[in-house]
Amino acid sequence: MAGYLIADIGGTHSRLALAGDGIRHIQVYDNAGYPGPDAVIREYLDTLDDEAPGAAAIAVASPVDGDTATMTNLGWSFSADDLRARFGFN
Repeated sequence: MAGYLIADIGGTHSRLALAGDGIRHIQVYDNAGYPGPDAVIREYLDTLDDEAPGAAAIAVASPVDGDTATMTNLGWSFSADDLRARFGFN
C-alpha cells in the first residue's frame, strides 16, 4: 500500500493527496468538469501509476445522511460504501 487517499470534496474544487509518510502528490480539480466525485477520484488515481492507496478519508462540504452525501450546489450524490467498493478502499 502506498498510503492513504485524503480528499476534500468541496462545492467548487476537490483537493486530493496521498498521506502516509507525509502528504504528497497534491492535486486540485475543478468539480464543474466532472459528473461526480468518483470521476475525480478515478482521474487522480490514474496519475499515481502503481501507488494505489488502500484506504481513504474523504471530507465533503455537504449534508451527510448515513453514508450518503448530497452536494447541494453540484447535483452530486454518492455513498461511502459505493466509493469503498469501486476503488477497493478499506
